[in-house]
Amino acid sequence: MEQESIAVSIAGKRYILTEQEDPDHIRLISDLTDRRIRETRLANPLLDREEAAVSAALSIADELVKANSEILRLRKQRGKPSEASGKA
Repeated sequence: MEQESIAVSIAGKRYILTEQEDPDHIRLISDLTDRRIRETRLANPLLDREEAAVSAALSIADELVKANSEILRLRKQRGKPSEASGKA
């Protein structure tokens, strides 16, 4: 896939992104990022744009780490035979 330039707006600032990802995917993650920053600023009106962006990024990173941990837990659980299937 060739690189494509995509214009997005995050926290009121316009960015031109050059990505190899699907443009719809880039818009989706840009919209998610923008929404999380706006929600953070609504909850904490004293935060400036940078502080809100860092707070939103930490929140998204926390969700990612928790989701990855849950995936690993489920994979390990799936790999172990259940008590019911181990009985004859």
